[in-house]
Parts: sequence; C-alpha cells; structure tokens
Amino acid sequence: AGAELVVAPVRLGLVTALGAPRVMVPPDLRPREARASVMLSLLEILRRFPQGVPELDPVEDLRVPEADLAPQVRDIEEAEAALLECSKDARAAAGVRTVAEAADADADAEAAETPYERREKLRTEAAGLRATQKKSHLSQFHRELKLRAAV
Repeated sequence: AGAELVVAPVRLGLVTALGAPRVMVPPDLRPREARASVMLSLLEILRRFPQGVPELDPVEDLRVPEADLAPQVRDIEEAEAALLECSKDARAAAGVRTVAEAADADADAEAAETPYERREKLRTEAAGLRATQKKSHLSQFHRELKLRAAV
C-alpha cells in the first residue's frame, strides 16, 4: 500500500545465491509505475514460496550436464575444506578470504564514512546549529535592538 521499491546498487561479492524464479525488469526503472510492477512481481514470488525462494540449480535450470559439473563441484568442495582447515591468521597472511569474510569486509568498507557523507553530515549539523542560534534569546534581543536603532 504505502511501500515503494527503491533501486540500490549491490556489490557482486555480497551476492551469495541466485533464485530460480525470473522477474522481467523494465529497461528503465526511473518511473514509479515500472518500479511498482517489479515490486508486485517480487511480492507474488514471495507469496508463492513462503519457505524461501528456491535457489538456481545448474543441472535443472541451466541444463548443464552433470558430467561437466561434477569435477568443478569436487574442486570447490576440496578447496573449501582446505580453507576451513587453515587458521584465520594463516588465511589472512595469504590474502585468502572465505565468502563470509569477504562479505564482512565489503560491509565494513561500505560502513566507512566517505568525505561526501562527512561533508553532508557537517552541513546538516551546521544548519541545526544555525536554527538553534536564531531561536536563542540573545539573537532575538539583537534583532530587537537593531529594529529600535533604525527608528
């Protein structure tokens, strides 16, 4: 009813899975109607899958032959097992991160304040201080004094 869909950029490193359902997205999401149609599609998907959206299966959904996929899956599983055996310090020294560690690092990088954000925060704070100053009794007294001097 009162909700509106907002388009937001997401780093690829934060994407951990892809869902099987497809949503047709209009080429231009700036108009409110386009975003509303995408939001309705997403709400319908959530209604159809209350336990959670099924993940994309390479064999069933992408028609990748299982024989081609098996060596890659085995290599990934072996690499993940070896990675978990290493201590966190050894992984950090080697510059290797797990998916969760990479997501945490991306979240920390996004949480860091950019110079633009700092400037905007300072501008907002300055505007608030100016408003407080104008409301103060001293500034009202000065304005009244100026008006009396002009007479």
